[in-house]
Amino acid sequence: MQGKLIFISGLTGSGKTTLVQKALESIENLEILLTYTTRPRRDGEKDSYEYVFVTDDEYIWMKSASLKWDETIFGEYKYASDANKYIEDLHNGVNVIVSVTPDLDDIQEMTDIYGVKPVSVWINTPKDVAMDRIKDDPRRVGRQEDEAVKDHFDILFDPIGVLEKDSESFIGLIRKITLT
Repeated sequence: MQGKLIFISGLTGSGKTTLVQKALESIENLEILLTYTTRPRRDGEKDSYEYVFVTDDEYIWMKSASLKWDETIFGEYKYASDANKYIEDLHNGVNVIVSVTPDLDDIQEMTDIYGVKPVSVWINTPKDVAMDRIKDDPRRVGRQEDEAVKDHFDILFDPIGVLEKDSESFIGLIRKITLT
């Protein structure tokens, strides 16, 4: 059976990373699409299940060694994955989840690269709540994101603002997606 490719998006500060992490901890046969990035780490940030920080030289080497490279350039920084690994995993029935920028062109490009129609989920956190969460992070607070793209997503997930309940609901949604 073909695995599901699940795109999670929303405004910066909407809770994507937290919810995805909870799903990964709770659902078997679900993996994150690991992203290599050349952006500097934020204060206290380390390599994680989501991002691996690399130098420009490391990035160039990995890109040249890859059979199929999935790359996005945001500002002056590069974000990429070795798409071939995840294409294989999807064909072997592994479900792959990834947080994506709320940019329809980037989402379409990723869909083309992976060759699988993704299920797209918008984390519908109110803009004022999302902005309040990032107000002290100058690298994130200045982002200009268009909330109107949510109309193009398959599913709108409406968090209530209580982490435990939102996590349970999100995990249930991702489970349902992986089983259909």
